[in-house]
Amino acid sequence: MFGYSSSTGAGSAAYRSVIIVTGVITSEQNAVAGIDNSYYSTLQAAVNAATDNTNTTIILYKNTTESVNVLNKKIILECNNHIIDNNGNNPIFNISGNSTISIRNGTLIGNFTDRIANIYVEGGSILNLNNVVA
Repeated sequence: MFGYSSSTGAGSAAYRSVIIVTGVITSEQNAVAGIDNSYYSTLQAAVNAATDNTNTTIILYKNTTESVNVLNKKIILECNNHIIDNNGNNPIFNISGNSTISIRNGTLIGNFTDRIANIYVEGGSILNLNNVVA
């Protein structure tokens, strides 16, 4: 999503500015994940948008291949029977700080390379899995 503005002022040259907000898109149809009426191109972008230490539900709209860092978040992730795959690069989830994440109704695929775990939970964080294949 982007915004556009232009201006001319007395004694100044015309200028234009474009503001780009990374990961935000305008419809559920193109989104990987969403929070309320906001849609994101990646699950990580949705996690980043969640307010720290505030209960937030994220809906997964399609399968995704990515590694997700969760720090100081309280998230319910409704996977809607979709797949999260780390493609063997990093853990699917790295959960740290004072986070609580509940993952429901999905599949987590970790292609282990160099003994990388599917999910790291650190620093007093809590992970709940409900109807998840891992």
